Amino acid sequence: MFGERLRTSCRYTAGLLIGLLALRAIARAQQSCVEEITSQQADKASQTHPYVPSKVEARVMRIEKALSTDPRGLYPWIGSVFHGGLLAAGPGFRMPFGGGAIFDAQAAMSVKKYKLARATVMLPSLMDRHVSLAFQTQLIDATKIGFYGIGQSTQKSDRSTFLYRPASIGTSLVVKPIAPLQFGASAMFLDIHTGRGESGIAAEDRFDPAVVPGLGVDTKYVVTQVSAAMDWRDSPGYSRRGGLYKVAVSSYDQRAGNAFGFRRVDVDAQQLFPILRANWVIALRASVSTTSTDAGAEVPYYLMPMLGGGSDLRGFATGRFRDLHRALFTAEYRWTPAHFVDMAIFHDAGKVTPRREELNIHGLRHTNGIGIRIHTPAATFLRLEYAHGDEGGRIIMTFGPIF
Repeated sequence: MFGERLRTSCRYTAGLLIGLLALRAIARAQQSCVEEITSQQADKASQTHPYVPSKVEARVMRIEKALSTDPRGLYPWIGSVFHGGLLAAGPGFRMPFGGGAIFDAQAAMSVKKYKLARATVMLPSLMDRHVSLAFQTQLIDATKIGFYGIGQSTQKSDRSTFLYRPASIGTSLVVKPIAPLQFGASAMFLDIHTGRGESGIAAEDRFDPAVVPGLGVDTKYVVTQVSAAMDWRDSPGYSRRGGLYKVAVSSYDQRAGNAFGFRRVDVDAQQLFPILRANWVIALRASVSTTSTDAGAEVPYYLMPMLGGGSDLRGFATGRFRDLHRALFTAEYRWTPAHFVDMAIFHDAGKVTPRREELNIHGLRHTNGIGIRIHTPAATFLRLEYAHGDEGGRIIMTFGPIF
């Protein structure tokens, strides 16, 4: 019996020794592994150098930084003076003052010799950037705007031109209580002078003032507007995801009579659907604008909702269609072939109508096209597009996003 206990004790002791030897071997193996990894990391660290971008990448980064940084002092301004005026350029001046306020002014002339003079004062944001207030004065001189008559059935051959020279001064308030909700309010004095266009047939020579409200008439308004929006896009200037749903109500109260006083409601819905980390994007938009007047009043033709140009029905000339109400639908498929370049194929459909109940999908005019956009992470710098409708094709070069 004693011998049996001895043999059992020996077996336990031998097993314990074997276990201890095994644990020691595992520990040595683990230590060797750690030492080898540490040595490899040290060798790799000694051979690793900071990333140095290529010359092309460095140029792109400098351009992107310049476009996305607010200027200070005198700077070159490039943009658009008015719809259809093509490329515009001129000097700008931007300077902070008063502990957070900003003064920004531009003067520019477009390829069509449209002129712009504008000055804006943006006050410091209040309530932790939830409230912003700005004052602006502006003068536009557009000398040959196209006018084809009123309605959906106007003819391209009826093109005429008119001079449009609005001067305005006003203030705007934006309140953002909680993202993505925002409210806006503005008040502006607007003085509009119209006249004969500087090229082609003047609108007064082609159309009868009895059927074109406001033809040959200057107007002065106090314009007030209130708006509400849900905006969760990355940035208003360039975004690959999110949406915008906005309603704006405007009142044009005419000074010295109310023959051309009216009200306008604009509803805009935009939605961006990113695919595979937003390398591809489906972009959809629906927009409706309606006007209304008191008894005996009319909406002047130059302030009617319109379609055509680089921002809506792109296969038609700027301001090709005008009437009391309009509807626009746009669909785009966008993709990103390079770091700051987007491509897009698109379809626009829209109509204008004299009656609100006719704002439907029947009788729409259609355009298709393809385009390229140059952008920064927060702003679209240039859009170059080709659009084709049933009146032919058009090349569009403009600044800012389509939506």
